[in-house]
Amino acid sequence: MDWRKAYNPVEGFLKGKNSVILFFLLAFIVRFYVIPPPEVLFGDDREYIRKGVEFAKGNFHPLPDHEVGWPLFLSIFFYLFPQTDFSGYLVEARLISVLIASLSVFPLAWIARRVVNSGVIWIVPLLLFVFQPNLIKSSVMGYSEPFFTFNLLLTFYFMLRIRDNIWYLIPSAFWGGLTTITRSNGIIMLCIFLVSWTLILKDRKRGLRWPFLIALVLLVLVTVPVYFIRYTYYGSPLEYNLSSRFLVDKLEDRYDPSVRNPGFIEYITTRPANVVFRKFMVRGLFRVIYDFIFHSLTPLFLPFFLLGVIKGLKIRKLHPMLLLYLLWISSMAGYYDIYPTLRFFFPLIPFDLIFFSLGFSSLIQDEKARMFCLTYLLTVLLVELRSVVLIILNWTR
Repeated sequence: MDWRKAYNPVEGFLKGKNSVILFFLLAFIVRFYVIPPPEVLFGDDREYIRKGVEFAKGNFHPLPDHEVGWPLFLSIFFYLFPQTDFSGYLVEARLISVLIASLSVFPLAWIARRVVNSGVIWIVPLLLFVFQPNLIKSSVMGYSEPFFTFNLLLTFYFMLRIRDNIWYLIPSAFWGGLTTITRSNGIIMLCIFLVSWTLILKDRKRGLRWPFLIALVLLVLVTVPVYFIRYTYYGSPLEYNLSSRFLVDKLEDRYDPSVRNPGFIEYITTRPANVVFRKFMVRGLFRVIYDFIFHSLTPLFLPFFLLGVIKGLKIRKLHPMLLLYLLWISSMAGYYDIYPTLRFFFPLIPFDLIFFSLGFSSLIQDEKARMFCLTYLLTVLLVELRSVVLIILNWTR
């Protein structure tokens, strides 16, 4: 018997794998409690649910503004458990969304165990995940973010395992394909995955052929049919109607079909330099960074998050995650002035928690800083709980 576990059963339980189930149950209970009444709608949830019902009935016409991954997934449950009206499907979709969002705690825990290998510190991102207000809010709205985040976490978990066993490239490609077809920025995600796989495999010489070929075929089978169907209906695999109209000068122009949406080269060559700089930098990249720091999470996360990022720069296996931040945030610069929404940041939040915990673990090792770290963590949790209470009060008024 491990005498330390006998002496401290709580610490022994938290170090064990079964503790993840506890965090899953906590996450599910919190999110289930926060589910708003059916009369509360958020906009895109109507489209996803309506399309999921159509898919369940055999109509596979793609969504004009969004990808089909989430409604395709919903259609499986809508087919098996049909409802009599839209409110029934809405409740079913939100329950599925809450379940998927809560299940994300498992890949998050697997990643945390491999990144934050310091006693029980790996549970810090799980604890923060359970009460993270933006993740809770997104999980009960019926949007695609929980499903997208779940697939994204699994993709990067299997990426971490590729260095141990090259065959993990295959599930990484499968989940990466599902991630790609879940949101309209899927082509950006595909680029991120391809570059990440290249970084991981560049020094690999032996045993690569068959895992690589199988992964490539699997990735093609998951993504190409979806893009081909979109090409068939809309004339381009990357046409997303309003979501594609971000190179316009005003928000009103996005909804005006008489206003032409120029290409990138045409836009930067036909507009004054100050207009281009304002769109892509002032109201684009700078605003993205500001909202990421002050609205996506909370400024309280920033010190430990930055410390974790600095530490992650020295850890080669974390470079794909850092690449995710670099390409994701920079790709938002072009359309954020036309369509600024915090939803774009939600899938990054679990990775924020990973890097926060990495920075936290590096500082808590110092006995002099331990009490400060624990007090800081408690403060962050209290701020999260306050935000969750405000969400509940806002939806119950």
